[in-house]
Amino acid sequence: MAAQLQLRERATLLADLRQIVQAMKNLALAELQRLQHSQPALAEAQRTLEAAWGQLAAPPAVAGYPAAPRIWLLIGAERGFCGAFNAHLAEAAETLQATPGQSVWLAGQRLAEAWRANRPADAAPAGSTPRVLPGCGALDEAEPVLAAWLQAATDATAGAAAAPVPSVWLLSTGPAGLRSQRLLPAPGVPQPWDGAVAGDPPPIQPPPRAAAPRLGLPRPVLMAAVLHQTVRVQLRAALETSLVQENHARLAQMQRAQDHLDELAAELRRRSARLRQADITNELELLTAALGPGDAA
Repeated sequence: MAAQLQLRERATLLADLRQIVQAMKNLALAELQRLQHSQPALAEAQRTLEAAWGQLAAPPAVAGYPAAPRIWLLIGAERGFCGAFNAHLAEAAETLQATPGQSVWLAGQRLAEAWRANRPADAAPAGSTPRVLPGCGALDEAEPVLAAWLQAATDATAGAAAAPVPSVWLLSTGPAGLRSQRLLPAPGVPQPWDGAVAGDPPPIQPPPRAAAPRLGLPRPVLMAAVLHQTVRVQLRAALETSLVQENHARLAQMQRAQDHLDELAAELRRRSARLRQADITNELELLTAALGPGDAA
């Protein structure tokens, strides 16, 4: 009976765990739906701003910046249970930290913890500790987080004219894995990241046969405003893409956990049936042994 009681208690615990896992799946699905609803408007804003920037910043304004140091903003997952999402970014951060001229900003405390855990015990001291910026766990937290990222990027590229002003790059998770993208001083298009610091990607191009823009403001003023909004929208697009991949990973992780819980529950039911059968057999044997020959007749 004690064994049966333990099995029932464990079965109750597994049922509670399954409810928790299902609730986490529901939250991930709801977040994916919110992200799906925001994608069309965001994509339209991105196309409009990139077209405007492509017209305003025609060559030579978007010349490459190969000699400038780079700052990398890595967008991590601020919520758990999404597999190796942060681990891949932590490995990339370690690679960038070991490359001369590269600085790393980690978006999110969980990513910072993953970076610290990823470093081998015998690793050489990093040139500088990555700066940790706020992380975003859900779409409704995006606005203050994006404002903090954009302010940090703007401040980093507002140095004196004589100093080498760094370029700001983004490293985030897309459908095909990690991808890099230049944000400042001139935004670029996302490129697959193969683990190496490559040269500058091609700049955003104006639409084919686009007419010269008619400006109602001085070009420097208008360029600064369009650049600010373009970088902000690119940051949001990268964040939302990252959140989509994060929640897909979380759904897969939760489904594996749910399948495992179902297997454990099925095994408990089999063990409980075997124990019950053994208890019945033992009771019958005891009853038969207690009966004398005359009673049996």
